[in-house]
Amino acid sequence: MAIDQAQRPQFFEGQYLGADDLTATVEYSRLLAQRHDLGAHTWGIAIGLTLVETPTPDGTGAVTVTIAPGYAWDGFGRPIVVLAPYQVPADLFKSIVYDGSKDAGPLIGRTYPLWLKYSENAMQPPASGFSNCGATGQNARVLETFQLVVGDLALSAQRDPITVDTWIGDAADALTAFDPNAKKLTDASIPHQNFPEDNASAVWLVPVGCVQWLPNQVLRQPGSFVATALQSSDSGTVKQAKQNFLAQSEALRQCVSVVAGAVQAPDGLIRLKDRANPPSTVSTTDLVRVEGNLRVDGDINLLGGKIDFQDTSAVDSNFQIQTKQNTNNGLELELVIGNQKAGQNDLAIGPLDPTNKFTPQVVVLDNGNVGVATTTPTHKLHVNDSSGIRQNRLYISGGDMQGGNVWCSMTYNAYHSSDNKTWVFPDPSRTAVTIEMDDNNGTPRFQVWSTTTSNSKSWALCFAIDGNSGNASFSTAPTTSRITVNGVVPNHGLLNFFAPDADISYDGGADKLFWIKALNNAATAFFGGNIGIGTQNPTALLDIANITKFGADGSISSPRWKVSQPMNNVPGGLPLQAPFVTGGGSLLVFVSGSGFSNLGQEAIGVQIRIDGVVQGLAQVFTNEGASHKSFTANATLVQNIFPGAHMLTLVAFPNTATDFNDFFSVTILELPF
Repeated sequence: MAIDQAQRPQFFEGQYLGADDLTATVEYSRLLAQRHDLGAHTWGIAIGLTLVETPTPDGTGAVTVTIAPGYAWDGFGRPIVVLAPYQVPADLFKSIVYDGSKDAGPLIGRTYPLWLKYSENAMQPPASGFSNCGATGQNARVLETFQLVVGDLALSAQRDPITVDTWIGDAADALTAFDPNAKKLTDASIPHQNFPEDNASAVWLVPVGCVQWLPNQVLRQPGSFVATALQSSDSGTVKQAKQNFLAQSEALRQCVSVVAGAVQAPDGLIRLKDRANPPSTVSTTDLVRVEGNLRVDGDINLLGGKIDFQDTSAVDSNFQIQTKQNTNNGLELELVIGNQKAGQNDLAIGPLDPTNKFTPQVVVLDNGNVGVATTTPTHKLHVNDSSGIRQNRLYISGGDMQGGNVWCSMTYNAYHSSDNKTWVFPDPSRTAVTIEMDDNNGTPRFQVWSTTTSNSKSWALCFAIDGNSGNASFSTAPTTSRITVNGVVPNHGLLNFFAPDADISYDGGADKLFWIKALNNAATAFFGGNIGIGTQNPTALLDIANITKFGADGSISSPRWKVSQPMNNVPGGLPLQAPFVTGGGSLLVFVSGSGFSNLGQEAIGVQIRIDGVVQGLAQVFTNEGASHKSFTANATLVQNIFPGAHMLTLVAFPNTATDFNDFFSVTILELPF
């Protein structure tokens, strides 16, 4: 019989009570329990009702699936109680036919959701002869039980509509139906509904999880449940498939929750914990203790507080996150990493590897040192990575190489690869310039290299300093000279300054020439000291091979450029001889002397012979006889004379006579050509 759900049964003395009155009392108590369950809580599983897999004894790897004892209530507030393990009947799946496209995956078989449905069975009918003819509901007891439902079901098949006043619809819309500004009630727990009159037949399914069913490939042969529990031997796609199944099954289950606008702590403590775990024995003064993991979907707002990290015994570790007013009348966010400055505590940032192992990539020590790719930074910024650091287009990269070598660079538009073996050019449309500073191949060096606009990835050496010697070079490697310059073209060659054997040396280049060119009518001048060519010890202002010397007073000294006088006022008569030594080349021979003719009216003079060969004459014409005349002192040019000792001879013409009143002189000027 239907009852008014808003009326509470009440009795008085002498009242005649019928079965309806007693039934109304029971129903009203049930209504109060239903409204409480759906008002102070949401519908779902309160405890247990898990799916338990047990291997079958046939050793095939199949399992039986049992629903563990537990308690739940549905969206109509009706209790669903499983008092003993309930085995899921395989017959529920017997109509499913094997399909290789669906059943042959990494986790064989197909996934099916399981649901519990509230059900009633009438018990204890009246004894024979005590029932009313034609009446229904004549049972003294009702067994509240459940039915098992299998399959992917639409929402309309999972629950029947509810009734609020005259409105009938889905429970999730029960608030918005009366208040357009209200939010959709996703938990669908409505305590103020008119509970269905057909209480036993109304549908509201409670999901308990999923099973994996494998149909038999032989038609009409029984299939089996597939084990889904993770095993240590699982890997790859099988492991992933099982993880996906378990996540789907867990997500399907719906457990009850508490509905409250506030939670009051009577003893100053609210504890959130897993029912399977005992309470923590660590006592603190916190209002709320979350004894397990905490997840927040959304923001966390701290009102003037801080995040304080303590150990498992609630001892303060002096690690905290807090805000504080700074000196600029603003706020600063502070990450406190201990109360020391010894470099023992640190803030580490990094990822987890596939084995869930943490790998620190950035470390900040409590002494202020910051490390990138190192956990032991020794300076305020310590980067242990061959690719280095970047400031816009400028890079500092490098480090140790295999075999103990080192390669380090400070570069524009290029940096070292992570293995420190090659260059990376981030913008090949631009040139690159690098400064190399290291002891590459065991030699300390400072080098400047550059690429060119025609080849932005090929390096050319511009400048270098050898650290061991301090020697420098341009466009070539340092040599034993203090400074070595490589010319622009092959003809220029190498020019060395302060080599071990010279102050300036030059290899001649491809053309073996060294040019000095004064531009714009400029003068070339050397100040102070002597200049030597072909000698390391010049003794004159200009000393050529210690042979030819030009003095500061204008004097010239050279074995190839000198004046000698083999004869000086030697009296006659002729012939006369005098030896001399020459450096070879060309000679200018000046001869002076006198003589006479016995007859007159003829030329008189002498022949100039060198080593018996007539080289020239000195003569004069006389009109008088027996009168001494001076010979004309002509300059005689003698060429291609070989160096060494020679004999000079003056021989009189056949008609020329000389005596002790005649005097002869010979002056020789040597020329270096």
